[in-house]
Amino acid sequence: MICSTMGSLVYGILFCTLLFLTSFLGTLCFLTPFMPFVLVNPWFARRVFDFFQSLWIVYAVALCEIMMGVKVIITGIPPDRLESNLIVMNHRTRLDWMFYWSYQIRCGSVHNMKISMKENLKYIPGPGWAMQCAAFIFLQRKWQTDKLRITAALKYYKLVDVKPQILLFPEGTDLTEETLATSNTFGEKFGYRKYKRVLHPRTTGFCFLVEEMKKNRILDSVVDITVAYPKNISQAEIDMLYGNFPKEIHFHVHLTPSSQLPETSDDLALWCRKQWEDKEDKLELFYEKKHFPVDDMPNDHGDCDENRNCDETTVKLYMYGALVFWKLFLIITLYGLLFLPYFRVYILISMICFYLVGKRHGGLDNVMFLLKE
Repeated sequence: MICSTMGSLVYGILFCTLLFLTSFLGTLCFLTPFMPFVLVNPWFARRVFDFFQSLWIVYAVALCEIMMGVKVIITGIPPDRLESNLIVMNHRTRLDWMFYWSYQIRCGSVHNMKISMKENLKYIPGPGWAMQCAAFIFLQRKWQTDKLRITAALKYYKLVDVKPQILLFPEGTDLTEETLATSNTFGEKFGYRKYKRVLHPRTTGFCFLVEEMKKNRILDSVVDITVAYPKNISQAEIDMLYGNFPKEIHFHVHLTPSSQLPETSDDLALWCRKQWEDKEDKLELFYEKKHFPVDDMPNDHGDCDENRNCDETTVKLYMYGALVFWKLFLIITLYGLLFLPYFRVYILISMICFYLVGKRHGGLDNVMFLLKE
């Protein structure tokens, strides 16, 4: 038992170290030279940033699945991988957004993936800088400010010809005993149903995103994903450090085309709450039977046509390729840091660039979102 615990700790520390070093050094080496293109040629800058984003995310998924042994099971009908959509998901743990990448590399476009996140994450040296370059939507939980940020982000996506696939957690926080109690107390005031498996969704941001994406003609569908962990749960970042990763992650996908969504904000809010009622029922049944319903599952457990699902052999090739690339990258950059003074100067200048942009403009994402046609 002690050996098993020590082994998990070693793997957990190695996982976190590799994830941090590759995101930190990768951002400074690959992304810094293209920062001026955000102003000179934003379309080109977006393609470069998205390419390196996808390369790193495939690596992160490879570490989760190949090194840490996480098994991913996807049921339901995913959207066309080239569509623009809003993805809504229940927020079971603080790490759902990272585990979601396993779904995205199989059933979505990693290049076009955007995530709605708390603003303080953008200031983490390395990973936060990379997320700024990825043009994620960082929110302050102040609606008047967040509304302007969302509007600017969507206009930017349209400007640089991106079909965004935006992940939103309408619950606003992860599920714990404390947040569940608070959520149910809130729900009682409005006569909502009491939940055990999900929190009551905050519908204001969801409704606004749907309406603004429609207005900008970048919404083909809303993808409702229900995530579940049948064997064990990694609730927070500290679990990664200790090597406590979920043995299995299940994603169940329900697709609603944009044309079938309600038109008014009130009706959209009702629709969203109805999806969460369905999630509660699905999750109750899931934790009883340890699988989601299979009546609407694609043939061969998710082996859809190439526009809807990437076959598992291709996914594995991408993952092993990413492992090789980033291993070579680390060897070369660490050699440069140890033996090449000019390379150390370049890394220092890159860090200063991101610091100054953050200090003056609040992050590179803000510079992007202020661009005009």
